[in-house]
Amino acid sequence: MIKSNFMRGSLATLAATVMAVTGLSGVSSASTEAATCPLFFVCVYTASSSHPQLILEGESETFPPGFIMTGITNGTTIDYCVGGNPSFSLRAGGQVTNTQPLRSVGPGTRCAS
Repeated sequence: MIKSNFMRGSLATLAATVMAVTGLSGVSSASTEAATCPLFFVCVYTASSSHPQLILEGESETFPPGFIMTGITNGTTIDYCVGGNPSFSLRAGGQVTNTQPLRSVGPGTRCAS
């Protein structure tokens, strides 16, 4: 797990730069979402941005009330719990395309409703 916010931010910036340089920045379909999510990141997609929110493997993220995701891809080697309405478990390498509220994303398989 990376403790340094600087290091976390640097890795996320690097992943976003690689996606932009390789032309993988836009999201237009479920297969494109999976292709644009760098290894060792969970990618959260929204309708308001063409770039995914990147969460480094092993890290957790909380989102403000009213945050709506349109899809999520787990490019990591561990399972994640997606807290929203509904909450669900997202397996390593898994992907869900669904428009729904999102509260949090974190490692684990036991998700509270």
